[in-house]
Amino acid sequence: MERILEGTYDDWKQWFVENRSKDLKMSSAIPHELSKSQILIRLWIPAEGNNPPNDAHLYRGNIWEQKGQKPSPNLVILHAKGSTPLVLTLPEFIPSVEFKEIKSSKGKRVLKSPFRWRCKKCLEEGFADDIIEHCGIRTRQLAPISEESRDWFTDFIAQSEWKFVHPNDLHLMPSAIGEQDKINLACTIGIELQDKLNSSDIETPDWFELYDKRSSSLKVSNLKLGKKEFIQKMKSILSWQNKIPSPKVDAPKTVVEIGHVFDEYLTQVFRKFPTNKWKAMKRVVFECAPLGISVHGTPDLFYEEIPIESKTVRILPKQRDLNKKPLKLFKEKWQQYYLPQIAMYSNASNLHWMFLLLISRQNKEFSIIPVSGKNKLQQLENKWTDWMSNDEFVEKLNHFNSQ
Repeated sequence: MERILEGTYDDWKQWFVENRSKDLKMSSAIPHELSKSQILIRLWIPAEGNNPPNDAHLYRGNIWEQKGQKPSPNLVILHAKGSTPLVLTLPEFIPSVEFKEIKSSKGKRVLKSPFRWRCKKCLEEGFADDIIEHCGIRTRQLAPISEESRDWFTDFIAQSEWKFVHPNDLHLMPSAIGEQDKINLACTIGIELQDKLNSSDIETPDWFELYDKRSSSLKVSNLKLGKKEFIQKMKSILSWQNKIPSPKVDAPKTVVEIGHVFDEYLTQVFRKFPTNKWKAMKRVVFECAPLGISVHGTPDLFYEEIPIESKTVRILPKQRDLNKKPLKLFKEKWQQYYLPQIAMYSNASNLHWMFLLLISRQNKEFSIIPVSGKNKLQQLENKWTDWMSNDEFVEKLNHFNSQ
C-alpha cells in the first residue's frame, strides 16, 4: 500500500491517515474543487526516498509557494506536522509538473564529414569537410542534437509557462544588490522577459555549438583561472595561432549535451528580442591593467545598455529550499565562476554592476539579480598583481604578448 501511485481523492486521504498521520490537512493549487472520486496521481519527492517505483512520476521542484498554505501550481498536498507530505496532481497536469531525469551515458557520439559550421558574425551556416573561415574569422562547429536529448528538451519547453521569481525570494548571495531602484528594474525586466519567453515560438534546436578549447586568443573566461592554468592556456593559444584546427569528430551525450542545447535555445530566443531597450549579445573588451592585456567576452543580453549574463541551474536557490548540499554547490559556482565574469563584464561596460539571469532547467522558473562586480574585481586585480611579482610568470607573459 505504501507505494501506490494512483487513486481517488478519498483513497488518498484514507491512505494518508493510515500511513502517515491522522492530523490530515489538505492544500490545493488545482483551479477547481476536488470531488471525492477525482483521480489523483502521486508525485514522488526526494523526502520519500531515493528508490521510487520504476513507473513513478518524479517531482524535484519546490512543492510550496507559501509553505503550509499555498502549493506550487497544479499540485495537491496532503500534509501534517512531523510527517512527509504527500504530493498529488491531476493526470492531465503530469506533463507540466513531472521531472524527467537526464540519464547519464558513457562515451560520445561520433561525428562524420561533412561537418556543419556557423559564422559568428553573420550567422550563416553550411557544411564542409574542414573548419573554414567566414567573414574573416574561424567558424564554429555544430553538432546535431541526439534523439534522447531532443525528446527531453521538447518535453521541457512544452511544460507550463515560464515564471519570473522575485530576486528577494532567493538566498542572499555575496555582492547581490538590495537597492530598491535596481530591484525594481530587475522586476520590470523579469516581467518583460516572462512575456517574451511565453510568447516565443522557438522550438527545440536541431543543432548546437560544440565547445572547443582550441583557441588562438584569450577570453574573459580565461582570467578566472589560477596562475598555473593561465600559463597553460597561454601556451595552448600560442600553439594554435595562425592555424585552423581539424573538425571535432565526437559530440557529448545527455547531461553535458543538454547544457549546450539550453545555450543554443536561449541564444535563438534572445536574438529575437532586440528593441530600443533590448539588445542581443555583443562583444565587450575588458582591459586587465595588472597584466597589461585586453580580453573579449560576450554577455548574453543587454537591457538599456546594462549587460545581462544568463546561467542555467537545476533549481533556483530559493530561501525556502532547505537542501543544504545543492545550496553549497551553488555558492561555490557563484564565487568561482559567476562573480568573476560579472566583475569583468560590468567593468568592460563601464559599470560597477550588472544583471545575472538564473534559469531553472527543471521547472522553467527564472530570476534576475542585480549584482555588483566591484569587490570581486578588486580581489581579481590583487590576484593578478601577485602574479606579476613572480619573475618566471612575467617572462612567460612577455613572451606571449610578443608573439
